[in-house]
Amino acid sequence: SSSATTPPSSLGGDWKVAAPMDDPEEWDLVVAGGGVAGVCAALSAARLGAKALLLQDRDVLGGCNSSEVCVAMGGRIHMPPYEALGNVVEEIQPIFGYGTPIEPRFHEDARKEAAFHVREHLATRGWERSVPGTTPGLRLGQFVVGVETDPANPRRIAAVLSRDTRSGAVTRIRARNFCDATGDALVARLAGCETMYGREERGRFGESCAPETADRRVMGLTVQWLTEERPEAAPFPDISDWALPVRDPSDCYRTCGSWEQETGFFLDQSSDAERIRDYAQLCIFSNWNWLKNKAPDRDRFARLALKWMSPTGGKRESYRVVGDAVLTQRDLQGHTDFPDATAAATWDIDQHFPDPEGGRSFPEPFRSAARHVGFGKPQPVPYRALCARDCENLFLAGRCVSASSVAFAAVRVMRTLGMLGEVVGMAAAICAETGDTPRGVYERHLDRLKAMMRAGVPRLSKNFHSGNCDHDNVRYDFKRDGKHLIYNVPPDELPPGIAADIAAAGMQSNV
Repeated sequence: SSSATTPPSSLGGDWKVAAPMDDPEEWDLVVAGGGVAGVCAALSAARLGAKALLLQDRDVLGGCNSSEVCVAMGGRIHMPPYEALGNVVEEIQPIFGYGTPIEPRFHEDARKEAAFHVREHLATRGWERSVPGTTPGLRLGQFVVGVETDPANPRRIAAVLSRDTRSGAVTRIRARNFCDATGDALVARLAGCETMYGREERGRFGESCAPETADRRVMGLTVQWLTEERPEAAPFPDISDWALPVRDPSDCYRTCGSWEQETGFFLDQSSDAERIRDYAQLCIFSNWNWLKNKAPDRDRFARLALKWMSPTGGKRESYRVVGDAVLTQRDLQGHTDFPDATAAATWDIDQHFPDPEGGRSFPEPFRSAARHVGFGKPQPVPYRALCARDCENLFLAGRCVSASSVAFAAVRVMRTLGMLGEVVGMAAAICAETGDTPRGVYERHLDRLKAMMRAGVPRLSKNFHSGNCDHDNVRYDFKRDGKHLIYNVPPDELPPGIAADIAAAGMQSNV
């Protein structure tokens, strides 16, 4: 069934690792997965004083919002009841983005990565104290392949095993708490947590938007692509021998990627990920072959050329983890007053379905249609939906947050998930200070978490040296022997010789 526990053995492949190296550090929080939610969780935890490490299996950060995938962020930040949530999202988000794909460079991977190196960079100038908290750790090209639980408590993770995607070396990384932001609930499944995949039956949560019978259908993956107009003809080789047979021309007048080009509804978005992506790319090439070589009016596309295609594709939905609370459609539409309310969902219940027209053109669906169901006003997500029920020290972020399939259709957009990642970082900072667990934050430190959410994660723009005038004294700056010397005291208190140099330079002040 869609609610059955997914054992680690179902993840596929050989997950046994021989003689991993031990990481010398012990972290307060290790976040697996460097999408928007994972980035926000790690940065927030570090800014608030926790020793945090982010592991990302790709070479860039941002997940669906990275230059590899090129999906724009959705949702709104700085919303009631905690208007300060969204500071980190705002810091890392690209300057602009649209529903249709834009050039990869505009997704600003460097902006996301730079946020991890701010303190490190300013330390070279002695200004690291202008950034609050600790320096977050970041390791790219690290894929979590195993989980080790505490021998004395199998409901607690002791370490994750991370494989370097280039060298193959495996490292054991220990932490007090972990966060699964992998997008496929990989850490949670390896730890034996109960997960949900596909659509729950209508009666399970009493949801009118759910089907009568549970199934494993999910919203699919989209591969984005771009074209460009060239001054001369841009031929495309005829690939009809291996392309999909295009039967319905109305399905194929497409010259860039879009949300409705979607595949993998009936497959496993985790174990079948490469097959789903490959099929999506095949559909795009088949569409393009028809447009360039077969369409009756193909001459008007003669100078149009393929410019870029995503190598990975963007997932919408995968495995969700059962948490201490499960957000449902009834919570969204009934506006449940959660005692542990956090960031608000602002995207309506946006469910995607295979479009029958697309099914007539391709052997598997390649187009979707959407049903949008509103719920009137923003609805907060409970903190307990960010805590794995079956693992004492596992936070949830990104696509695996604890929500029904219907409710997830509203919280799945990246700004919303990013704010929930900020909340995870705040709770991890509380755990680092108190030695408590994610669940313990709700049970014993909820007022502290609420205070943090009201304050928000400190903004970097308020901490950099920027020539402020909010002082009444006179300040003298010298750069000597590679050092920046600032004298912020009255002239009669200056070190010997400096007062004379100030006088000799004509810098005396009568202010």
